[in-house]
Amino acid sequence: MQHTSYEVIERRTKLLELSAKGISTKLIAKELNISLEQVYKDIAAIKKQGVKFLSGLTTKEKAYAYQNMITNILNVNKQLWELSNKKDISDADSIKAYKVIIEGTIALSELLSKSINIFEVEQLKQTVNNITNNLQVGNTSNTGYMNLNLPHLIKEQTDNNNPITITK
Repeated sequence: MQHTSYEVIERRTKLLELSAKGISTKLIAKELNISLEQVYKDIAAIKKQGVKFLSGLTTKEKAYAYQNMITNILNVNKQLWELSNKKDISDADSIKAYKVIIEGTIALSELLSKSINIFEVEQLKQTVNNITNNLQVGNTSNTGYMNLNLPHLIKEQTDNNNPITITK
């Protein structure tokens, strides 16, 4: 049976909602009246869309997206922890909450392990500073950290006091 894109989006949204509640993939399949295989396909598609979304963002947008994801995971974990420690919650619901907390913590760990770390940021900043400094002083020698030999853009200057001239 062929589904419209709206139906697929609606199904995947419901899948995410059920998953966030700690419901197992088997119960999700039963609730959505789809096969277990389709649940796994939808989860894979959701992850793929997330990766595509992140890869299309600028650095500032990525930083903002990562910050939001981290904040959301931590908030969900905090709320679930508070709920799981209430006296009137059943053991089964506590266990479900703990499972989602574990999944959230694993997701956070994976997110942080795949994101750029502070050392890489510092290294990138230093590299950009080196390149910028070399370009500002008109250094076209091969002695810098990174030699950008772009003959179609840069004219060699015979006088070292002149800045680099960009040609069109």
